[in-house]
Amino acid sequence: MIFLKKYEGKLLRGLLSPLTQIDTHGAAIWRHDYFTVKASFMSLVGAVRLKSSYFDWYTCTETTRTWVDIQGLDYGFNAIADDESLTITALTMTPDQDTFIFFMVVPHGTDEHTLKALRGRPIPHLYRDFNESEFEYEVLVAIRSEMFRLIINHFAAAEAAFVDVSVTHDEVTFTADPNCDDIMLTTEIGACVIAGTYDFHRITIRIYLLRCEDAFMEALDHCKTVWLLQSGGDSPDMVNFPVGDLGYFMFYMDD
Repeated sequence: MIFLKKYEGKLLRGLLSPLTQIDTHGAAIWRHDYFTVKASFMSLVGAVRLKSSYFDWYTCTETTRTWVDIQGLDYGFNAIADDESLTITALTMTPDQDTFIFFMVVPHGTDEHTLKALRGRPIPHLYRDFNESEFEYEVLVAIRSEMFRLIINHFAAAEAAFVDVSVTHDEVTFTADPNCDDIMLTTEIGACVIAGTYDFHRITIRIYLLRCEDAFMEALDHCKTVWLLQSGGDSPDMVNFPVGDLGYFMFYMDD
């Protein structure tokens, strides 16, 4: 049984919109400490993770996974008025393992409500379900969201498929097509922050732009800082958009 409630439902508007730029369907996953929605296209994975503590009420009696219409979920979030609360309940039925998701919107100070339902299916067998909580990262580059927006627009205008980010202990250089000018940021002038758990001379983080540009732009509307993460182990390079007490937007390649 899943039960979530956010009294200021308007704060949930737009949170799933970045994922609709990647695919129309994906996985919804409830665990005891967070609610995650994921969309994927080929090897690209985009995820929105909402912390359980962000909700006014959060109950998850068991881990639940279902395959959903992300556009339908997005509509349920975006249809909330400024003075309405949102309650989400989800229940998985046997034997078909379909999950029924119910949205109840209640105007503040009234007993009236609007109820809508969405049906989730079992997650496809070939779907690779990663638990991002198990990813480990040794290098973090933090950039202000306004600067990251300019960088992505710069390389997207050149139709670059990806950007390689070269990181040393005091500078970050963004490189793509030889015909496109590089962009360099340094810690000396406060344009970025670089942190690592080990000494490194130079590492490279790859940012993919295919199907990500518009998703990045929408995620940037919700955050002030962007993290570029690199692992010394098996975890994939990640572009992470932290959103305060709410949670994260995460984008990475699963190959």
